[in-house]
Amino acid sequence: MSSRAPVTACQKDNPTSRKERRQTRNDERDIHVSQLRKTHRLVKENPFVDQAMFWKERMDTFGVNLKNVRALTDEEIFVGVVDWVCRDEEELENLNEKVNTSFKANTSLKNKRDRLKEKCEAQKKEFKGGMSIIDLRDKNNVLTLLLAKDLYVALKQQLKEFIIKYGDKDKIAITPAIEAAVAKFEKKY
Repeated sequence: MSSRAPVTACQKDNPTSRKERRQTRNDERDIHVSQLRKTHRLVKENPFVDQAMFWKERMDTFGVNLKNVRALTDEEIFVGVVDWVCRDEEELENLNEKVNTSFKANTSLKNKRDRLKEKCEAQKKEFKGGMSIIDLRDKNNVLTLLLAKDLYVALKQQLKEFIIKYGDKDKIAITPAIEAAVAKFEKKY
């Protein structure tokens, strides 16, 4: 016979016990996975959500925040769009190195590399032909984007859009930032 009393439902485990730590990790993982699924679903339903998240994170680099709301210049928008289009190229280069250097490259690595390469090429082709982006030349759109807690709702408020093309670089004054963006865009991978 055991000398320990049976554990009843009303007794709580020690918060530092292995069981509690494991349960906490599992709960946090479930929350994280559900948030990733929700974001993935929103991006799949509305591709502008991913673009809006990119621009919202990037506003500080242009000196735009809630205290200093202003419309972006054509130069800033062009540089931002080039960064948006080329955002996956570093990961693509890493995958190319892994596939080329490993003796037996995983099929999954090769497939991931091919999917990423197709995505990059498609975005570059779209940018050359004319890409529809959120109109950040409008101060109200910038403010809506900064204040939005839920980007899907902000996009449903019908933020204005405009078409930007790679050929528009000729209409913008050539600055070091524009030259760097053009070099980044034209780099072969």
